[in-house]
Amino acid sequence: MAAVSRGAEDGGDAVRRSHHARNVALLAVVFVLFGGFALAEIFAAFASSSLSLLGDAASMVVDSLTYALNMLAERRKGLGISERTRIKLELFIPLASVTALFATSVYVLEQAITTILDPPASSQTGDTTMLVFSTVNLVIDVISVFNFARVNRLLGYAVTDVLEAEAGQGVEDDDVEDDEADGDLGYSVNGNEGGAMLVADSDMEQSLLAPERASIALQHKSNTNMCSAYTHVIADTMRSIAVMIAAALSLSFDSINADVADAWAAVAVSVIIFLSLFPLLRGLVQKYRQLKHHQ
Repeated sequence: MAAVSRGAEDGGDAVRRSHHARNVALLAVVFVLFGGFALAEIFAAFASSSLSLLGDAASMVVDSLTYALNMLAERRKGLGISERTRIKLELFIPLASVTALFATSVYVLEQAITTILDPPASSQTGDTTMLVFSTVNLVIDVISVFNFARVNRLLGYAVTDVLEAEAGQGVEDDDVEDDEADGDLGYSVNGNEGGAMLVADSDMEQSLLAPERASIALQHKSNTNMCSAYTHVIADTMRSIAVMIAAALSLSFDSINADVADAWAAVAVSVIIFLSLFPLLRGLVQKYRQLKHHQ
C-alpha cells in the first residue's frame, strides 16, 4: 500500500511539474510577443499623437512586467511548495497585476474624458499609423489567445476553489468549518464551466489518485495567477479592436474628429476592463480569507 501511495504521489508530482511548466512556457511566449511589440508601439504612439495607442503601449509594458511575475509564480508552484506559499503566490502577484491594469486604465480614462470635454480644434492623431499598429497588435493578441486556447483555456480560468459538503451542494473554500480536517468533508475542485469535478473523501483517497485524475484536479483548481495574465491579454485585445475602429471611422468620415473618436474608444475599453476585473477580485478575496485561515 505504501509503495502504491508513493507511486501515485510521484505521478502526481510529475503531473504538477508538467502542468506548471506548460504555464511557464505559455507565459514566456506572451511575454516576448508583448514586450517586443510594446517598444515599437511606444514610438508609434508618440509619432501619431494617439491617446489610446499610447495607453495601449503603456498597458503592454505593464502587461509584460506582470507576465514576468506570473512566470515566476508558476515556476515556484511547479517546484513544490506549501499550501500557504501557494495561496500567497495566488494572492499577491495577481493583486499587483490587477492594480497595475486598474491604474493604467484610470489614467487613460481620465485623459480620454479630458479630450472629449475639450476636444482640440484640429485632429492631431495619425489615423494611418493608428490603424497599422493596432492591426499588428490585434494579430499578436489573437496569437496569444490562441496559445491559451491550445491548453483548453479559451474561456478563462476558475478563480475560486469550491468544497462540496454533499453531492450537488457546494460551498466556497473559505466558508468550510474545521471538521474538514477530519476527512468527513469531500473536497471538490470545479472548473469555471461547472463540469468536471474531482471528489476525494479523505487524505488516503487523495494520495491514491491516478496521475491522470491528478491532472484533472490541477486543471480545474482555481488559478488566479494565470487568470490575471489572461485578463491582461483579453483587455489588450479589446483595446486593439477599439483603436482599429476609431482609426477606421476617422479615415472614412471627415466629419469625425480622430482625437474624439480615439478618446471614446478609450472610454469604452476602460469600462469593459473595469467590469472584467470583478470575477478576479472575487477570487482574490477568497485567497485572502484562505491565507488568514492558514496563519
